[in-house]
Amino acid sequence: MQIILNTRGTHISKQNHLIEVKQATGEKQRFLPEEVDMVFISKGISLSSDLLIFAIQHGIDIVFINHSGEAQGRIWNNKFGSIATIRKQQMYFAQAPEGMEWVRAQVIQKVKNQIAFAYQARYSHTQQENIRKMETLIRRMERILKQIEHASLSRSFETSLRGWEGAASKNYFRILSMCLPEAYQFEKRTRRPAEDIFNSLLNYMYGILYARVESALIKAGIDPFIGIWHADEYNKPVLSYDFIEPYRDWADRIAFRLCLQYAIQPQGDTQQYKNGIWLANSGKKKVVQAFNEYLNEIIKQKNLTRSRSTHLLLDAHALAQNILALKNKPNDTL
Repeated sequence: MQIILNTRGTHISKQNHLIEVKQATGEKQRFLPEEVDMVFISKGISLSSDLLIFAIQHGIDIVFINHSGEAQGRIWNNKFGSIATIRKQQMYFAQAPEGMEWVRAQVIQKVKNQIAFAYQARYSHTQQENIRKMETLIRRMERILKQIEHASLSRSFETSLRGWEGAASKNYFRILSMCLPEAYQFEKRTRRPAEDIFNSLLNYMYGILYARVESALIKAGIDPFIGIWHADEYNKPVLSYDFIEPYRDWADRIAFRLCLQYAIQPQGDTQQYKNGIWLANSGKKKVVQAFNEYLNEIIKQKNLTRSRSTHLLLDAHALAQNILALKNKPNDTL
Protein backbone atom coordinates (compact mmCIF):
# COMPACT_ATOMS: atom_id res chain seq x y z
CA MET A 1 0.00 0.00 0.00
CA GLN A 2 0.98 3.64 -0.25
CA ILE A 3 0.76 6.27 2.47
CA ILE A 4 0.14 9.82 1.23
CA LEU A 5 0.63 12.61 3.76
CA ASN A 6 -0.52 16.10 2.77
CA THR A 7 -1.97 17.62 5.97
CA ARG A 8 0.29 20.16 7.67
CA GLY A 9 1.37 19.24 11.18
CA THR A 10 1.41 15.49 10.49
CA HIS A 11 4.43 13.60 11.85
CA ILE A 12 5.67 10.22 10.60
CA SER A 13 8.16 8.21 12.62
CA LYS A 14 9.39 4.75 13.57
CA GLN A 15 7.91 3.39 16.78
CA ASN A 16 9.38 0.05 17.83
CA HIS A 17 9.07 -1.95 14.59
CA LEU A 18 6.12 -0.01 13.18
CA ILE A 19 5.56 3.10 11.06
CA GLU A 20 3.52 5.61 13.03
CA VAL A 21 1.60 8.49 11.47
CA LYS A 22 0.46 11.11 13.99
CA GLN A 23 -1.96 13.83 12.91
CA ALA A 24 -1.89 17.35 14.36
CA THR A 25 -5.11 16.42 16.19
CA GLY A 26 -3.25 13.67 18.05
CA GLU A 27 -4.87 10.82 16.09
CA LYS A 28 -2.40 8.00 15.39
CA GLN A 29 -2.15 5.20 12.85
CA ARG A 30 0.44 2.44 12.81
CA PHE A 31 1.51 0.22 9.94
CA LEU A 32 3.70 -2.83 9.57
CA PRO A 33 6.63 -2.09 7.21
CA GLU A 34 5.61 -5.12 5.12
CA GLU A 35 2.27 -3.41 4.40
CA VAL A 36 3.85 -0.28 2.91
CA ASP A 37 5.80 0.08 -0.33
CA MET A 38 5.72 3.88 -0.77
CA VAL A 39 5.26 6.98 1.38
CA PHE A 40 4.39 10.29 -0.31
CA ILE A 41 5.17 13.42 1.67
CA SER A 42 4.13 17.00 0.84
CA LYS A 43 4.97 20.31 2.53
CA GLY A 44 4.37 20.75 6.24
CA ILE A 45 5.07 17.12 7.19
CA SER A 46 7.76 16.28 9.75
CA LEU A 47 9.66 13.01 9.88
CA SER A 48 12.49 11.43 11.84
CA SER A 49 15.84 10.14 10.62
CA ASP A 50 15.01 6.82 12.29
CA LEU A 51 12.01 6.56 9.99
CA LEU A 52 14.16 7.23 6.91
CA ILE A 53 16.68 4.54 7.86
CA PHE A 54 13.85 2.12 8.69
CA ALA A 55 12.25 2.76 5.29
CA ILE A 56 15.55 2.22 3.46
CA GLN A 57 16.10 -1.06 5.30
CA HIS A 58 12.66 -2.32 4.28
CA GLY A 59 12.77 -1.14 0.66
CA ILE A 60 10.12 1.55 1.17
CA ASP A 61 10.35 4.54 -1.17
CA ILE A 62 9.99 7.98 0.39
CA VAL A 63 8.74 10.38 -2.29
CA PHE A 64 8.40 14.14 -1.79
CA ILE A 65 5.55 15.66 -3.80
CA ASN A 66 4.24 19.15 -4.49
CA HIS A 67 0.64 20.31 -4.02
CA SER A 68 -0.41 18.73 -7.34
CA GLY A 69 1.01 15.29 -6.53
CA GLU A 70 4.07 15.64 -8.76
CA ALA A 71 7.26 14.00 -7.41
CA GLN A 72 9.99 16.47 -6.48
CA GLY A 73 12.53 13.98 -5.15
CA ARG A 74 12.85 10.64 -3.42
CA ILE A 75 14.85 8.80 -0.79
CA TRP A 76 15.62 5.16 -1.52
CA ASN A 77 18.45 2.73 -0.90
CA ASN A 78 20.45 3.90 -4.00
CA LYS A 79 20.46 0.37 -5.42
CA PHE A 80 18.70 -0.82 -8.56
CA GLY A 81 16.68 -4.00 -8.16
CA SER A 82 18.71 -6.11 -10.56
CA ILE A 83 22.03 -6.46 -12.40
CA ALA A 84 23.68 -3.62 -14.31
CA THR A 85 23.45 -5.60 -17.57
CA ILE A 86 19.86 -4.43 -17.90
CA ARG A 87 20.85 -0.78 -17.87
CA LYS A 88 23.72 -1.38 -20.29
CA GLN A 89 21.30 -3.04 -22.68
CA GLN A 90 18.81 -0.20 -22.37
CA MET A 91 20.86 1.94 -24.74
CA TYR A 92 20.52 -0.73 -27.42
CA PHE A 93 16.87 -1.39 -26.66
CA ALA A 94 15.99 2.33 -26.81
CA GLN A 95 17.36 2.57 -30.37
CA ALA A 96 16.43 -0.88 -31.67
CA PRO A 97 13.18 -1.79 -33.50
CA GLU A 98 12.26 -3.93 -30.48
CA GLY A 99 12.15 -0.78 -28.36
CA MET A 100 9.69 0.97 -30.64
CA GLU A 101 7.61 -2.21 -30.94
CA TRP A 102 7.34 -2.21 -27.15
CA VAL A 103 6.19 1.44 -27.28
CA ARG A 104 3.61 0.53 -29.94
CA ALA A 105 2.29 -2.22 -27.65
CA GLN A 106 2.06 0.26 -24.75
CA VAL A 107 0.03 2.73 -26.80
CA ILE A 108 -2.16 -0.02 -28.29
CA GLN A 109 -3.04 -1.20 -24.80
CA LYS A 110 -3.73 2.38 -23.72
CA VAL A 111 -6.17 2.95 -26.59
CA LYS A 112 -7.82 -0.44 -26.01
CA ASN A 113 -8.33 0.49 -22.35
CA GLN A 114 -9.76 3.86 -23.39
CA ILE A 115 -12.17 2.23 -25.83
CA ALA A 116 -13.31 -0.30 -23.21
CA PHE A 117 -13.95 2.44 -20.66
CA ALA A 118 -15.66 4.65 -23.27
CA TYR A 119 -18.10 1.80 -23.98
CA GLN A 120 -18.80 1.43 -20.26
CA ALA A 121 -19.42 5.16 -19.88
CA ARG A 122 -21.61 5.22 -22.99
CA TYR A 123 -23.89 2.44 -21.66
CA SER A 124 -24.44 4.41 -18.46
CA HIS A 125 -25.79 7.34 -20.47
CA THR A 126 -29.44 7.82 -21.47
CA GLN A 127 -29.63 10.80 -23.85
CA GLN A 128 -30.02 9.38 -27.35
CA GLU A 129 -28.44 12.36 -29.11
CA ASN A 130 -25.30 12.10 -27.01
CA ILE A 131 -25.23 8.31 -27.40
CA ARG A 132 -25.06 8.69 -31.19
CA LYS A 133 -22.23 11.21 -30.86
CA MET A 134 -20.35 8.89 -28.52
CA GLU A 135 -20.73 5.92 -30.86
CA THR A 136 -19.24 8.03 -33.65
CA LEU A 137 -16.30 8.99 -31.45
CA ILE A 138 -15.72 5.37 -30.41
CA ARG A 139 -15.68 4.26 -34.05
CA ARG A 140 -13.02 6.91 -34.71
CA MET A 141 -10.96 5.53 -31.84
CA GLU A 142 -11.30 2.01 -33.24
CA ARG A 143 -10.07 3.18 -36.65
CA ILE A 144 -7.10 4.90 -34.99
CA LEU A 145 -6.32 1.68 -33.12
CA LYS A 146 -6.15 -0.24 -36.40
CA GLN A 147 -3.82 2.39 -37.86
CA ILE A 148 -1.46 2.00 -34.91
CA GLU A 149 -1.58 -1.79 -35.10
CA HIS A 150 -0.84 -2.02 -38.83
CA ALA A 151 1.57 0.87 -39.42
CA SER A 152 5.10 -0.02 -40.46
CA LEU A 153 8.09 1.14 -38.41
CA SER A 154 9.12 3.81 -40.90
CA ARG A 155 11.06 6.97 -40.08
CA SER A 156 7.78 8.84 -39.62
CA PHE A 157 6.24 6.25 -37.30
CA GLU A 158 7.11 8.04 -34.05
CA THR A 159 5.56 11.30 -35.26
CA SER A 160 2.49 9.52 -36.60
CA LEU A 161 2.09 7.61 -33.34
CA ARG A 162 1.99 10.89 -31.39
CA GLY A 163 -0.76 12.15 -33.68
CA TRP A 164 -2.82 8.97 -33.43
CA GLU A 165 -2.44 8.74 -29.66
CA GLY A 166 -3.42 12.39 -29.25
CA ALA A 167 -6.48 12.04 -31.51
CA ALA A 168 -7.67 8.92 -29.69
CA SER A 169 -7.30 10.64 -26.31
CA LYS A 170 -9.16 13.74 -27.52
CA ASN A 171 -12.15 11.62 -28.60
CA TYR A 172 -11.97 9.60 -25.39
CA PHE A 173 -12.11 12.60 -23.08
CA ARG A 174 -14.98 14.10 -25.06
CA ILE A 175 -16.94 10.91 -24.34
CA LEU A 176 -16.13 10.97 -20.64
CA SER A 177 -17.18 14.60 -20.35
CA MET A 178 -20.55 13.93 -21.99
CA CYS A 179 -21.25 11.15 -19.47
CA LEU A 180 -20.45 13.23 -16.39
CA PRO A 181 -22.93 15.33 -14.38
CA GLU A 182 -23.03 18.88 -15.70
CA ALA A 183 -21.05 20.26 -12.74
CA TYR A 184 -18.06 18.07 -13.67
CA GLN A 185 -18.10 18.31 -17.46
CA PHE A 186 -15.06 19.82 -19.17
CA GLU A 187 -14.09 21.06 -22.62
CA LYS A 188 -10.65 19.50 -22.97
CA ARG A 189 -7.80 17.83 -21.13
CA THR A 190 -5.93 20.54 -19.21
CA ARG A 191 -2.78 20.02 -17.19
CA ARG A 192 -1.13 22.24 -14.59
CA PRO A 193 -3.15 24.22 -13.86
CA ALA A 194 -6.40 22.33 -14.43
CA GLU A 195 -9.37 24.36 -15.60
CA ASP A 196 -12.00 22.13 -13.99
CA ILE A 197 -12.56 19.61 -11.20
CA PHE A 198 -12.18 16.47 -13.34
CA ASN A 199 -8.80 17.52 -14.68
CA SER A 200 -7.60 18.52 -11.22
CA LEU A 201 -8.35 14.95 -10.11
CA LEU A 202 -6.46 13.50 -13.08
CA ASN A 203 -3.45 15.76 -12.55
CA TYR A 204 -3.10 14.74 -8.92
CA MET A 205 -3.49 11.01 -9.57
CA TYR A 206 -1.24 11.03 -12.63
CA GLY A 207 1.45 12.65 -10.48
CA ILE A 208 1.19 9.87 -7.89
CA LEU A 209 1.09 7.23 -10.62
CA TYR A 210 4.25 8.59 -12.26
CA ALA A 211 6.09 8.15 -8.97
CA ARG A 212 4.84 4.57 -8.66
CA VAL A 213 5.95 3.79 -12.21
CA GLU A 214 9.41 5.23 -11.60
CA SER A 215 9.72 3.15 -8.44
CA ALA A 216 8.64 -0.03 -10.27
CA LEU A 217 11.23 0.54 -13.00
CA ILE A 218 14.02 1.05 -10.45
CA LYS A 219 13.00 -2.09 -8.56
CA ALA A 220 13.12 -4.03 -11.83
CA GLY A 221 16.67 -2.81 -12.45
CA ILE A 222 15.73 -0.33 -15.19
CA ASP A 223 16.97 3.26 -15.47
CA PRO A 224 13.84 5.43 -15.79
CA PHE A 225 15.85 8.29 -17.33
CA ILE A 226 16.62 6.42 -20.58
CA GLY A 227 13.52 6.90 -22.70
CA ILE A 228 12.43 5.45 -26.02
CA TRP A 229 9.45 7.36 -27.39
CA HIS A 230 9.64 10.43 -25.18
CA ALA A 231 12.75 12.46 -25.88
CA ASP A 232 15.47 12.76 -23.25
CA GLU A 233 14.99 15.71 -20.91
CA TYR A 234 17.33 16.99 -18.24
CA ASN A 235 16.52 15.31 -14.90
CA LYS A 236 13.27 13.85 -16.23
CA PRO A 237 12.45 10.10 -15.90
CA VAL A 238 11.26 9.94 -19.50
CA LEU A 239 10.95 6.14 -19.63
CA SER A 240 8.23 6.54 -17.00
CA TYR A 241 6.28 8.56 -19.57
CA ASP A 242 6.52 5.65 -22.03
CA PHE A 243 5.70 3.02 -19.44
CA ILE A 244 2.70 4.74 -17.83
CA GLU A 245 0.48 4.82 -20.93
CA PRO A 246 -1.55 1.59 -20.35
CA TYR A 247 -2.17 2.51 -16.71
CA ARG A 248 -3.56 6.02 -17.15
CA ASP A 249 -7.11 4.72 -17.29
CA TRP A 250 -6.75 3.66 -13.63
CA ALA A 251 -6.78 7.34 -12.68
CA ASP A 252 -9.45 8.12 -15.28
CA ARG A 253 -11.82 5.52 -13.84
CA ILE A 254 -11.36 6.71 -10.26
CA ALA A 255 -11.90 10.36 -11.22
CA PHE A 256 -14.98 9.45 -13.26
CA ARG A 257 -16.45 7.43 -10.38
CA LEU A 258 -15.83 10.18 -7.83
CA CYS A 259 -17.54 12.74 -10.06
CA LEU A 260 -20.53 10.47 -10.75
CA GLN A 261 -20.93 10.11 -6.99
CA TYR A 262 -20.60 13.90 -6.45
CA ALA A 263 -17.88 12.93 -3.97
CA ILE A 264 -15.68 15.94 -4.79
CA GLN A 265 -17.43 19.19 -3.93
CA PRO A 266 -16.42 22.48 -5.60
CA GLN A 267 -16.62 24.22 -2.24
CA GLY A 268 -14.26 22.60 0.24
CA ASP A 269 -12.62 19.84 -1.81
CA THR A 270 -11.07 22.13 -4.44
CA GLN A 271 -9.53 25.59 -4.44
CA GLN A 272 -8.70 28.33 -6.93
CA TYR A 273 -4.99 29.00 -7.19
CA LYS A 274 -2.85 30.66 -9.88
CA ASN A 275 -5.70 30.81 -12.43
CA GLY A 276 -6.46 27.11 -12.04
CA ILE A 277 -8.33 24.58 -9.93
CA TRP A 278 -6.42 22.38 -7.50
CA LEU A 279 -7.47 19.80 -4.95
CA ALA A 280 -7.71 20.98 -1.36
CA ASN A 281 -6.60 18.69 1.47
CA SER A 282 -10.10 17.30 1.96
CA GLY A 283 -10.31 16.47 -1.74
CA LYS A 284 -6.87 14.87 -1.72
CA LYS A 285 -7.90 12.69 1.23
CA LYS A 286 -10.88 11.34 -0.70
CA VAL A 287 -8.78 10.74 -3.82
CA VAL A 288 -6.02 8.98 -1.88
CA GLN A 289 -8.48 6.62 -0.21
CA ALA A 290 -10.15 5.74 -3.53
CA PHE A 291 -6.80 5.37 -5.29
CA ASN A 292 -5.37 3.07 -2.60
CA GLU A 293 -8.46 0.87 -2.67
CA TYR A 294 -8.25 0.62 -6.46
CA LEU A 295 -4.53 -0.22 -6.53
CA ASN A 296 -4.99 -2.86 -3.82
CA GLU A 297 -7.92 -4.52 -5.59
CA ILE A 298 -7.09 -8.07 -6.73
CA ILE A 299 -7.61 -8.63 -10.47
CA LYS A 300 -6.69 -11.31 -13.01
CA GLN A 301 -4.28 -10.20 -15.70
CA LYS A 302 -2.06 -12.31 -17.95
CA ASN A 303 -3.23 -15.46 -16.10
CA LEU A 304 -2.07 -14.07 -12.74
CA THR A 305 -4.34 -12.95 -9.92
CA ARG A 306 -2.65 -10.09 -8.11
CA SER A 307 -3.29 -6.54 -6.92
CA ARG A 308 -3.03 -3.82 -9.54
CA SER A 309 0.09 -2.42 -7.87
CA THR A 310 1.72 -5.87 -8.09
CA HIS A 311 0.79 -6.20 -11.77
CA LEU A 312 2.51 -2.86 -12.37
CA LEU A 313 5.72 -4.17 -10.82
CA LEU A 314 5.48 -7.46 -12.74
CA ASP A 315 5.13 -5.52 -16.00
CA ALA A 316 8.30 -3.60 -15.15
CA HIS A 317 10.13 -6.90 -14.63
CA ALA A 318 8.75 -8.14 -17.97
CA LEU A 319 10.23 -5.06 -19.66
CA ALA A 320 13.58 -5.84 -18.03
CA GLN A 321 13.46 -9.32 -19.55
CA ASN A 322 12.68 -7.84 -22.99
CA ILE A 323 15.72 -5.60 -22.65
CA LEU A 324 17.95 -8.50 -21.64
CA ALA A 325 16.69 -10.56 -24.58
CA LEU A 326 18.70 -8.28 -26.89
CA LYS A 327 21.97 -9.31 -25.19
CA ASN A 328 22.89 -12.00 -27.70
CA LYS A 329 21.43 -10.36 -30.78
CA PRO A 330 23.63 -8.62 -33.32
CA ASN A 331 22.94 -4.92 -33.13
CA ASP A 332 24.70 -2.08 -34.90
CA THR A 333 22.56 0.75 -33.57
CA LEU A 334 25.37 1.96 -31.32
